[in-house]
Amino acid sequence: MCASDLAALPSFVAGVEGAGEVTWDGPLDLTGVDVWAALSFGPDPGEVAVDAEAGGALAAGPATVVLEGVVGGKGVERALRRYVERVGGGWGGYEAEGGVWTFRVPHF
Repeated sequence: MCASDLAALPSFVAGVEGAGEVTWDGPLDLTGVDVWAALSFGPDPGEVAVDAEAGGALAAGPATVVLEGVVGGKGVERALRRYVERVGGGWGGYEAEGGVWTFRVPHF
């Protein structure tokens, strides 16, 4: 991919098998962005972060996050929904079987 392609990506998806993925809405300028230095999935299920300094457009752009392995007892879906609302995100859903949690964020 050439530099001009990286400067105007219509969207971008990055993820780690078994942990989840993040899909950014475009257009994005990823020129000079080291995605794997900027994006990290935590050691515990349900953790994802974008380093604002290294991430550039990844930290600033709106995105849909899908996290896997987020399991809990009774009331976990309600707690996840409250968290998303508290941080200004949009609820996407929670599938208890497999622990798949989906939500939107305006930025990281």
